[in-house]
Amino acid sequence: MTALLDFDFTPVADPEIDPAVFAPLPITDVEPFARPRLRLVVDEPGRRGGAPAISARRPPLRLTRRGRVAAVLGLVLLASLVSALVFALAMGPASGRSAAVAPTGAAAGSTVVVQPGDTLWAIASRVAPKADPRVTVQQIIDRNGLAGASVQAGQVLVLPS
Repeated sequence: MTALLDFDFTPVADPEIDPAVFAPLPITDVEPFARPRLRLVVDEPGRRGGAPAISARRPPLRLTRRGRVAAVLGLVLLASLVSALVFALAMGPASGRSAAVAPTGAAAGSTVVVQPGDTLWAIASRVAPKADPRVTVQQIIDRNGLAGASVQAGQVLVLPS
């Protein structure tokens, strides 16, 4: 065990290291560091050149790519909701009459309630089997103020006389 703890601390001269490396270096005097004078630059009206004025304005808003995509999708969603609402309001009163409210001027026996699967052509063929169904369909549309040839189940239609 003594062999492990026995160290030799005497410096060994390395033949590859030049002793001039350890020679003291000459120190020369230098001028002390002079601090620069600081000055506040304010842009005055009518003054040319100089530093730009420090502005209190906020920089313009910049959106990232993800922000631009989110903004465009939001606008598309808003536009589609508005167009769906306008479409529903435009189509609602013209074609949607409920079965509980009969059209004005309806006499007993001259109305029909639309059943599921009924079309104006089928109703016209049942009402006037010997007449031209195209003419009867147009008369039903005109008499009920329909916007087109589509009807809904439960809708009450006034039939032509």
